[in-house]
Amino acid sequence: TRARGHHTAGVRGGVWCGSWSDVWLAALGLSPKLEIWPMLWAHYTVDPSLADRYPQWFCFQRERGDDGGLYYAFPVLSHTADGRPRIKAGIDWAPKELRVAEPNAMATEPPESLVELLDTFLFNEVAGVQERVETVMSPYSMASDVNFVLDRLSPTLSLFAGGSGQAFKFAPLIGDSLARLA
Repeated sequence: TRARGHHTAGVRGGVWCGSWSDVWLAALGLSPKLEIWPMLWAHYTVDPSLADRYPQWFCFQRERGDDGGLYYAFPVLSHTADGRPRIKAGIDWAPKELRVAEPNAMATEPPESLVELLDTFLFNEVAGVQERVETVMSPYSMASDVNFVLDRLSPTLSLFAGGSGQAFKFAPLIGDSLARLA
């Protein structure tokens, strides 16, 4: 293998290719069998007088029918073009019928039913939420058991997959584990 004109024999490395793990690893004859979960998040404007009072939070509830029960939000970290404070909020689950095997097959337009669940939760449970101003679907790669895939593929190649948006909470542990494997 050559990188920037230099031989890399003996170099140890890692692979972290998120939603494209199955696609990239297929060339090596490997397949961690990850699912791609389209995760809904949105920006909501909030009451400016409360802008400095919004924490980062997670709400864990039991599933109720179509409602997966896991919601989250971040504090005001940005503003709309006209200066209104906004929070980022989302759901931390995806309905089974939206989960796919290929990242390019993921729904990019959020189903209205999911948007309604997020809106209803925020407008009923969080004070000062005013208006949804942006809606996004982001790909998460998830193993079928919702655990991370962390392993050595060869004596010189390690893999981390299946973490997507949730892995940041475990970054020091994942980094230490990958370093040990390398």
